[in-house]
Amino acid sequence: MAFAPPVESKLRGSVPAKMIARGYFRILNIFDIAEAIDLEKLRTLLGPQAAPRSPGFVHLTPEYAQAQNPPLEESLEPLTLPSGEKLSGKIKYYWFGVASVELATPFQCNLDALCGDSYRWMNAPEVEKAAEDLLRTRLDRFRPALIRPSTKWLDEDYLVIDIQLPPPRNSSNTTATSSPSLCAVRSLRSLPPSATRFCATPSLTIQPT
Repeated sequence: MAFAPPVESKLRGSVPAKMIARGYFRILNIFDIAEAIDLEKLRTLLGPQAAPRSPGFVHLTPEYAQAQNPPLEESLEPLTLPSGEKLSGKIKYYWFGVASVELATPFQCNLDALCGDSYRWMNAPEVEKAAEDLLRTRLDRFRPALIRPSTKWLDEDYLVIDIQLPPPRNSSNTTATSSPSLCAVRSLRSLPPSATRFCATPSLTIQPT
């Protein structure tokens, strides 16, 4: 996907300033913890709170491109930051040795103020630390499922902004599926703010999955 112009200018030039948007800020913290993970053994170790992650939608993907080993997903208790902010969370374990810690918080604000609000989560080292701490506290529990564990974890962090806009005023269908949605994905390390990945879908509600 090609990089788009800065989100601020694109949003302000395409939607009314008074439009209210709601959605989620999702911070993805991805860790390379081993050469591979035995998901069957991991499911036994984690117990009933872990389950294979199945897609929440039907997508006609060629068989050769479909994941043969869906990740194992573990639900987490809500996390409270030192600031008092609460984040929902989950961990996805992938067979190729990667664990992804996802922390999310809902928002509702004037669309014109969204970029300023998102900046708070683009500069949140306490969230990155909390994500790694969550994973390391579980290390002794899931270590037997790791194949050639990494001595040093490599990691990447991304901010995903899921935006649900209200339906058009002249639309008789006010269901969520008829309202325009936007999704922005930004690397928290390697890319400048102007390189935010941005896309718009006119008939798809983008929700955290």
